[in-house]
Amino acid sequence: MAYFFTSISHARSLAMGMACAEGMTKKPKAGPALTPWLHARIQEAAGLTLDQPLTFGDLWHAPGSPPIQPNNVTGARSIDLRMFTTSLSHGRPYIFPHTESTARLFYQHDELAPYLPPEVMRWIDAHALEYVPSARYPGSDPTVDKAQKLGLREIPPPDSFPILAARMSLSVPVLFAAVPLWAIDYEDRRPDRDFRRCPFSDGGISSNFPIHLFDGLAPNWPTFGINLEDKLEGHPNMTFLPERYLDGIADRWTRFDQAKKSASQMGGFLISIVSAMQHRNDNMLSRMPGVRDRVVRVRLNK
Repeated sequence: MAYFFTSISHARSLAMGMACAEGMTKKPKAGPALTPWLHARIQEAAGLTLDQPLTFGDLWHAPGSPPIQPNNVTGARSIDLRMFTTSLSHGRPYIFPHTESTARLFYQHDELAPYLPPEVMRWIDAHALEYVPSARYPGSDPTVDKAQKLGLREIPPPDSFPILAARMSLSVPVLFAAVPLWAIDYEDRRPDRDFRRCPFSDGGISSNFPIHLFDGLAPNWPTFGINLEDKLEGHPNMTFLPERYLDGIADRWTRFDQAKKSASQMGGFLISIVSAMQHRNDNMLSRMPGVRDRVVRVRLNK
């Protein structure tokens, strides 16, 4: 078994033209928007009907996993999908399936419903958890009355969590609205502790190529990355994978200063500032041995 991780920035752009702010269809004659289109494609690939959303648990227990699991692995997963999304309120990435017991997430039905196909929303409502304050830290969480007053329920457990993770992972700023969830604000004093809205945006804000999600000191399986990028002028090869130690060690370039018009140079300059803030960690890792030699770069024409 091996893990494969791919950057989907180009695949994401294919769907952008079909979406509105929430990613749901507003003009049926124009065709499906991003979320119903994505839901239909995922269900088709999984061989499931639209009213039985594919979940992380379905992937974990999918048939075809290795018949002999490593002895040191408990609960090995057939398909181990993980997705990045970014909490704008907390200023950090969240990984789905969500398993952080100290950062529980909640939702309001009426607030979340406009972002999802009805079948997916019904599934979430059927598998959501009723809010219960933490028994491990008595008195640290808001009361049940506060959750009920806001109409909040806890998101479904990881094995029952559906396509919402994909929608949260590609909430591209400006193009798509951030997905509204709620979290407990632990900066409030205990007697006044309450829930606060916690919008989630694109995972690429935190890391656009988080291949490190599957790494470890002694990983059970190797991880391979597939990075989609623009074709390089003067290079006929459309794929690149380092074959020798020094291959792929050089920096990649953002050539904003070569634009013919000064306005384009200024626009490229500003975009490059944001890109450097967003991709600095990924760009540094991509040059390191042990990373660069297991990431194939697939180049695409315009």
